[in-house]
Amino acid sequence: MAGLVKTHIDSVSAMYLRYGYRIVGEWQQGNEGRGEPVDASEMRQVVNSWVAAEKPILKAYEDNLEYGLRLIRDSRHYDQNTMDLFDQLAQAFYDCHSVVFYPNRNVETYENELIDTERRIRQLSQELERKLRVYNN
Repeated sequence: MAGLVKTHIDSVSAMYLRYGYRIVGEWQQGNEGRGEPVDASEMRQVVNSWVAAEKPILKAYEDNLEYGLRLIRDSRHYDQNTMDLFDQLAQAFYDCHSVVFYPNRNVETYENELIDTERRIRQLSQELERKLRVYNN
């Protein structure tokens, strides 16, 4: 279950980030096409349209994560340090959701937030992977 939860976080976060980088591209094109910066509120409207259509699957992703984390906690198989890593990675997942789906300020800020979020998720995921290997040996 632990591997499945970690993989779920990794893959859904990657999907969210791909979408975010697509928004960066659209935002940059909009800026160039207009000759002036597109306001973040307009980009939020673009994102909100997509989110509205995808709401059931986005909710399912979160529900699956919470269910998996609950099973892992209830198993009491992992030490507190490992559980803390799971919690940190889950928080990074939710942070990723917020960053991707709520663009703010300008395209440069948004892109930098995506990059920072991606780096954080990758780092936590690798750290958790190392921890889980100890349990699998």
